[in-house]
Amino acid sequence: MKLKFLIVFALATLYCLPVLGQNRKVDSLRALVDVNKKDSTVVDRLLEISLLLNTTEPKAAQEYAQQAIDLASEINYKRGMAYGYKNLGLPLYFKGELNNELVSHWETSLDICTEMGDKQGISNLQSN
Repeated sequence: MKLKFLIVFALATLYCLPVLGQNRKVDSLRALVDVNKKDSTVVDRLLEISLLLNTTEPKAAQEYAQQAIDLASEINYKRGMAYGYKNLGLPLYFKGELNNELVSHWETSLDICTEMGDKQGISNLQSN
């Protein structure tokens, strides 16, 4: 009985470790985001935070993606806009909500990637 408890406890602890590491990375990135600074670096950090959160905190992931889209639009950073729309749809995809909202986000992303000639982005979106 005691051995069974130890095994379950060890597995539960190991299962949680990646989440702790992920939270540290998210916290580090949040600390680096200067909302007063308006450049592509901030957009890229917002997108990275969004990616890290899309399965554990889907609503927060979408909020970060939307912030990235807004800033990328303001500074005319097409790549940031394209990946922002992609990230906006990822939490829906991971939740299994394959609906018009998801398709709309990814079509917008695909249109921007096509406009930029971003073959990797196009390929990635077409494989989803």
